[in-house]
Amino acid sequence: MVNCIATPERSGTVQEYDQALHAWLAVGAADLPEDWAKAARRIDFELHAETLLSHLSGGQRARLGLMAVLLSRFDLLLLDEPTNDLDTKGLKWLRTFIRSQKSPTIVISHDRAFLADVTTAIVEFDPVLEQVSYFGTGYDQWQRDRERLRTGAQQAHDLGAEQRERILGQADAAGRSAQRGVKHADRAYRGGRVDKLQRGAMRDGATGGISRGTAAQGGGSSRSPNRAAQTVGPAVFLR
Repeated sequence: MVNCIATPERSGTVQEYDQALHAWLAVGAADLPEDWAKAARRIDFELHAETLLSHLSGGQRARLGLMAVLLSRFDLLLLDEPTNDLDTKGLKWLRTFIRSQKSPTIVISHDRAFLADVTTAIVEFDPVLEQVSYFGTGYDQWQRDRERLRTGAQQAHDLGAEQRERILGQADAAGRSAQRGVKHADRAYRGGRVDKLQRGAMRDGATGGISRGTAAQGGGSSRSPNRAAQTVGPAVFLR
């Protein structure tokens, strides 16, 4: 009989081995030879497991990528340009595979025909609208929805620009009118045609009451109309 004495060093080694074994089993490594053969048959691809990647062509590497997906265990699948270098048979298999997935699959691709076949929802990073949008539709409907949103945004922008120009024009005209009214009141006062109280009333009438606080002051009469014109503009466009 062989007696095994547990030591701190041995206990640590056994624990590390158990963790490694658990991880190895969790990824299905024990079944790799059998799963490898099944995956190769599914995509019609013959490749020895010990073949170096540097010896593979672009098409072979693409098929190997499909095998890696089949051999993986995942909760979420991310595919970056998965159609690159795939032949017609490989593309057909990939379309069928993605459509059959129950777990979420995120696809990044420039292949529009492929996206139209497999997508059921789209997350768009739009540099034009400077926003991230979610569309719970396929690729073709997303294009129509995006065009509609962009057209609406452009129309809203154009309308806002027209309104802004109109209001700025009105504010500028009001400012010029206020300045003329104030100058007229000041000339009338200097010419002795009106007294201070009347001049103040005329200035208030010209500026809408903005200059009421300065009606009795001889200096600074030219600042009130400008301040009135400046107040009309920015206050309208606060968002």
